[in-house]
Amino acid sequence: MENERNDGNSDPCAEPLCGFRLVRCLLLETFLVMLAGLLILGFAWEAGFFKLGLVLAVLIWVGISSIVDLATLRHRRH
Repeated sequence: MENERNDGNSDPCAEPLCGFRLVRCLLLETFLVMLAGLLILGFAWEAGFFKLGLVLAVLIWVGISSIVDLATLRHRRH
């Protein structure tokens, strides 16, 4: 009887690995944002604008990574 009730209310996030999947997703997105920041830094370095590239890389890392993380958490919640 209890299994019948649980089957009707099956929530995919009720699984024990749901938290692990979220952490894995956040780490992957953070890694991809880091690569984008390093790419910008590399282009700026080659062009001779190291400080500007460093500032842009930090802004990408802090700004876009936070936005992606919040969007992922918000998407998972709904």
